Amino acid sequence: MPCSTNWSRIKTINTPSRGPLLLTVVALILYAFTFGRATLRDSRVFPAVPLSVDNKIWIAHGDGFRARIVRQYNDETTAQDVIKMAGMVVPQGAGGNFADSTRLESGQILSVVLKNGEVAGFKVAWMPAAQRMSLGIPLHPDRMKKEDWEQLSGIGEKMATRIIRDRHENGDFVSIEGLKRVKGVGNALIARWKGYFQ
Repeated sequence: MPCSTNWSRIKTINTPSRGPLLLTVVALILYAFTFGRATLRDSRVFPAVPLSVDNKIWIAHGDGFRARIVRQYNDETTAQDVIKMAGMVVPQGAGGNFADSTRLESGQILSVVLKNGEVAGFKVAWMPAAQRMSLGIPLHPDRMKKEDWEQLSGIGEKMATRIIRDRHENGDFVSIEGLKRVKGVGNALIARWKGYFQ
């Protein structure tokens, strides 16, 4: 005998909606993503998600290197690291400034001192302001020479001399806002230069 089903007698089973559950899962993922990144930023563990922290610096290879070029490194790089990456050998037990493991800063020029073809030491200086501006490296008013100031619009030789003299007589400017104490520097010039400074 054929089996017949009386569809009117079958009860519908109420299944809970998946919407609230899915919304909860998405909210937890977003929470973990947002606050997990902040936690991982301070640790030495590599995060599963790339962080948007800009940790690159620009260093120019100066005297003693095979090529005078500007290279990008990470912000943990020391002079010894750059010298070794350039294929040069740092002498075993080298003293002097090799004992200093200070990190380099973006916009510096690293030159190597050679004696008899071997690395004997290094020197660090700052790139000219025009080069730093073209690379997008922020300037600092207390690290600029007269020639650097002349690269900014609205500054001639007289204004640059006045700025340097003021810094020698009254101390560091600390920030771009500190330049307001120099005669002839007002809000309009500060606003024009602000994009080049930290």
